[in-house]
Amino acid sequence: MKTIFLRLALLFVGLFLALDSIYLMSMHLLNLGIIVPLFLGLLCVFTAWRFNRLVMLMRQRPNVLKWLKWSGVGLLLWIVSLCFFFSRIAHVPHSTDIKTNIHTLIVLGSGTPNCQVSPLLAARLEATAEAAQIWPESQIIVSGGQDTRLYCAEAQVMGDALRRNNIAAERIHQEERSTSTDENLRFSRQLMLDEGLSEPVAIVTSDFHTLRALRIAQKLGYQNVQVISAPTPLYLRYNAWLREYFASISSWLLNEI
Repeated sequence: MKTIFLRLALLFVGLFLALDSIYLMSMHLLNLGIIVPLFLGLLCVFTAWRFNRLVMLMRQRPNVLKWLKWSGVGLLLWIVSLCFFFSRIAHVPHSTDIKTNIHTLIVLGSGTPNCQVSPLLAARLEATAEAAQIWPESQIIVSGGQDTRLYCAEAQVMGDALRRNNIAAERIHQEERSTSTDENLRFSRQLMLDEGLSEPVAIVTSDFHTLRALRIAQKLGYQNVQVISAPTPLYLRYNAWLREYFASISSWLLNEI
């Protein structure tokens, strides 16, 4: 009975993870936050399918069992670190009450599948439009380079969306070279110097992304910087958090934060 329950649990979890990833990939989304759950889901399905065979193999080869035990310990430690990271992300507020008069808004890109605004990016642009009304004299930098296999730059798509939202074209500055958060903020800072834009700055990005974006900005030398967070749609939330987990590790290894 325990064996049947375990196999069914593995099968259910595996199918849920795999189908969720396939659904998001069908929306032209592809990142580690989608690939890792797909791999884990397929692994769970395979384990449920070949469960008895795997048990026999472990009994016949003690070294395999030992290796699996150490792998299990490593997986458990990884899950603990992931839960700790998720707990921090979960407590980031969906908006920031900024008392300072913001001079420049920097909007970070978030993918433009088929040269269209993605759900994450739509939330960021909506938050930008609200901020633009609060600070009508502020200038806006939209930051994002050309996506792989696409002819458009993220900043171009973002700028067009804001202009359609009745934000004056002269307020919008497009940074079209960046391919990462570090480059978003590095190249935007250079654009500020070139265009004579000033701080205080408010960075507009998704809620899960604000902590890393703020740390990178401070590392790059922004002196007076705040963040405005946009909510993440529920069906994308945990995949986005997982992607941010790996991105934070990458930023730490690259000494960006």
